[in-house]
Amino acid sequence: HEQDIWQTEQIFKELENGKTVLNFVNRICNKRNEYRVIEWSIRPHGLDYFAAARDLSGRKMLEDTLHLQKELYQTTLFSIGDGVISFDENDEIKIMNQAATQLCGLEQREAAGEKLNRIFAVLKDPLSGRDVNPVEEVRIYGKRLQYDQLLATNMQNQEIIIETTVSPVYGIDTKIQGSVMIFKNVTETKKKQIDSLYLSLHDYLTGLYNRRFFEEEMIRLDTKRNLPLSVIMIDVNGLKLTNDAFGHEEGDLLLKKVAQIIKSECRHDEIAARLGGDEFAILLPKTDTQNCEMISLRIQKACKRSTRQTV
Repeated sequence: HEQDIWQTEQIFKELENGKTVLNFVNRICNKRNEYRVIEWSIRPHGLDYFAAARDLSGRKMLEDTLHLQKELYQTTLFSIGDGVISFDENDEIKIMNQAATQLCGLEQREAAGEKLNRIFAVLKDPLSGRDVNPVEEVRIYGKRLQYDQLLATNMQNQEIIIETTVSPVYGIDTKIQGSVMIFKNVTETKKKQIDSLYLSLHDYLTGLYNRRFFEEEMIRLDTKRNLPLSVIMIDVNGLKLTNDAFGHEEGDLLLKKVAQIIKSECRHDEIAARLGGDEFAILLPKTDTQNCEMISLRIQKACKRSTRQTV
């Protein structure tokens, strides 16, 4: 091979120029057409040369394999759209991909060696209201944990909702040597779900509950522990006249005003709903006839006061 001949000539030229020991690595092909990586050490020995050779093929193959695995790992890590953060045995940040830095509002060089609370000032479970540290909890429970939604405040003081999975990383001795956190921003998705749920249970105009929810609550609350169970039915007088005389916009304002009064006069455990058109209803658990009449009169008085103020 021309390259091998050239390399051989260079080797002897260096030795002839007084090089006492020459160390180099080259690749050779044996009789079975297998390429081997050989480390050579050549030095002059009288009029001859003494050469020692060591086969590095196995080590070189292992190094190439490890290099390839590292490249694949880094390419995968920095290509995926979800945020990825790896933590060491002290729960300190080692690696963050680009998606993670964007969501956290902090560059990797700033976050390296920091704890999770350095990149998320607040992590809270919206259902229980408790503060959460997924990395610490993984170490406590020793298993993969998933959180469908956590309220997070990043270092740019932006409030987002994240969905995250945190997995422990075990060493050869089966002890936890770190963890990997994968997360994504689900703020828009969760808001749409919340909005969709709200619209399915509430009247779009007044913000009170709708007929569907009211009827479901009547069935749910119809138990012995909620007795006596009372209902107040309300009709808005003059809605058709208002629509005909002043237009539907004024009619809508009238309905909104009535709904506002009803809401302000109800207790937190009472269900106020717009059943449709000019009909409203209030479901009052654990309320007898006397108290029901008192609430009804209170709403009527509030409506009269509002009418006088408007006039």
